[in-house]
Amino acid sequence: MRRDIAARFVVIWTLLTRIPLPQKWWPETMPPGNRVLTLAPAAGGLMGLLTGLVVTIAGFFGLAPLACVTAAAAARFAENAAAYFGRYPWESGMAKGWVDDYTLYDLFSALAALVIFLPFAPVRLPVCAAAAGLTGFAAAKYMNERLGGTNGDVMGAVAVASEIISMAVWAI
Repeated sequence: MRRDIAARFVVIWTLLTRIPLPQKWWPETMPPGNRVLTLAPAAGGLMGLLTGLVVTIAGFFGLAPLACVTAAAAARFAENAAAYFGRYPWESGMAKGWVDDYTLYDLFSALAALVIFLPFAPVRLPVCAAAAGLTGFAAAKYMNERLGGTNGDVMGAVAVASEIISMAVWAI
C-alpha cells in the first residue's frame, strides 16, 4: 500500500508542480489516473507549505511582497531563457510556437519587461534575474540532450525552480 501511495504521489507531484523527480522514484507501471488524482490535495498542500515557509521567512525580514514580485518576474524570465536556448522536441505541441520561433530580440524584450521591476529591488532583482537566466539556460541545454528539446513542461519546471531560487535569494 505504501508503494502504491508513493507511486501515485510521484506522478501527481511531477504533473502539478512541474518539478521532476528522479527517474528511479517513478513507478514501473503507471497508476490509474483517478487514483493519482486523489493525491492532488496532498501535493498542492505540500507545495503551498514549502512556498509559505519561504514567504514567512522572507516576511520575518520584511521582504515578502518584494520577494514575491521579483521571484515571479524572474521565474517568467527563466522560461524565456529556456525558450531561447531550447529547441522543441516534437512536430507539434502547445509550446512549439513559443520555443521554435523564439529569437534574441524576444529574449531582449523579456529582459526589458523584467527590468521594469528594478526600482523595487535594485540589488536582489539582478541576482534573481541572473539565477533565472542560468536556470533556463541549463535546463534547456540539459533537456535538449535528455528529452530532445524544451517543451512546456520543461518551461514550467524552470519557472518553479527559479521562483524557489529567487525566494532563497530574498531569504538570505
